[in-house]
Amino acid sequence: SSSLLYRSFFLRLFFLFFLFVFFLVIRRPPRFTLDRSSAASDVYKRQNLLDRLGHGTHVAGIVAGNGQASAGRFVGVAPGAALLVAKVMDDRGAGWSSDVMAGLDWAVMQGARVVNLSLSSEHFGDGSDALSLFCDAAVQQGVVVCVAAGNAGPTPHTVGAPGCARQVITVGASTDADGVAEFSARGPTADGRIKPCFFYTPAAADEDLV
Repeated sequence: SSSLLYRSFFLRLFFLFFLFVFFLVIRRPPRFTLDRSSAASDVYKRQNLLDRLGHGTHVAGIVAGNGQASAGRFVGVAPGAALLVAKVMDDRGAGWSSDVMAGLDWAVMQGARVVNLSLSSEHFGDGSDALSLFCDAAVQQGVVVCVAAGNAGPTPHTVGAPGCARQVITVGASTDADGVAEFSARGPTADGRIKPCFFYTPAAADEDLV
């Protein structure tokens, strides 16, 4: 009877282990999944598409807003653009370089012509880090990669990755008076290159500089 008891115990243990593996590995969605939004845009999402921080939505509006919510007063620089949205940061605006690289890889595989990365690391560099090199590789495949300089200004040597990448377009921030915003990161990079490449201003947007 004791052998039957042990056999029953191990059978139950195996069954519980099977359920654990099934729900944790097989039934769990992958870290990134591909979905189709209501606007027929490809959405690469980690947990869900909801932008609780609001930063990504803000940037998307600058890029491709059609002005409908403001009766045409506020229109994006490319209102006819189709968006591929990759959520690579968590709801606090933090994340890992590997997640950003995965989102960039997905965008390139989807045929993106222009990629915007409005994010930056805390430490300035020379463009030899993995994320910066990954961005350069995307540029070499014909993709225009635009990257934020970061918000670590106003002191020099504050452009982090991937803004310090060699082949990306690094964009700094400006004031309403078209001056350089105090918080905008400054170059040069750790290896002496000039960054940012541009500062975003309304005038620059009108002239198709950014």
